[in-house]
Amino acid sequence: ADQNGNIGIVYKELGIADSSLKHHLQSLKIHQKIKDKRGVANDYGNIGVVNLELLNKFDEALKFYKLSLEINKKIGNKEGIANQQANIGIIYKELGRPDSALIFYKNALEIHEEIGYRLGVANGLGNIGNAYRDLGQLEKALEYQMKALEIDKEIDYKIGIAFDLCNIGDVFNDLGNYGDALEYYQQSLELF
Repeated sequence: ADQNGNIGIVYKELGIADSSLKHHLQSLKIHQKIKDKRGVANDYGNIGVVNLELLNKFDEALKFYKLSLEINKKIGNKEGIANQQANIGIIYKELGRPDSALIFYKNALEIHEEIGYRLGVANGLGNIGNAYRDLGQLEKALEYQMKALEIDKEIDYKIGIAFDLCNIGDVFNDLGNYGDALEYYQQSLELF
């Protein structure tokens, strides 16, 4: 089952949706047969990711994220709960509902803080910052983006740092502070 899931992930990274879904569905079938609830939850999450990232099927992705979330809650898998809360937040953001996204992002952040998962905390802070930016609350957006940057620097997560710098540049751009925006964009560009 796990090999099918891993192959599905590789196909997703290659952008081959049908092969990715095929392997994730095979993994799901095996995990269901052996009653591996954590495996089933992971498979649902992975199927959701393929639907979102490769097929732009938001409703389908949301359905699988919610199935994964439900199972993760039943088995008490806090990391799985947080990940699916964040994924559902991403769907709502993509659907132009940053207020709903914010609720799920905050739930995910709270769990990531509780379990001490620093990367999840940084991602959550960045997601919340992006939602506040979409809501036009630019000072709050900047505050959360700066916190995300601080943590990504502490854990030396270069990709996160680059995205944080770009997000901060976006906020400064929205504020009309073009000098600072340019500075953050240039710093971000140096990391890519």
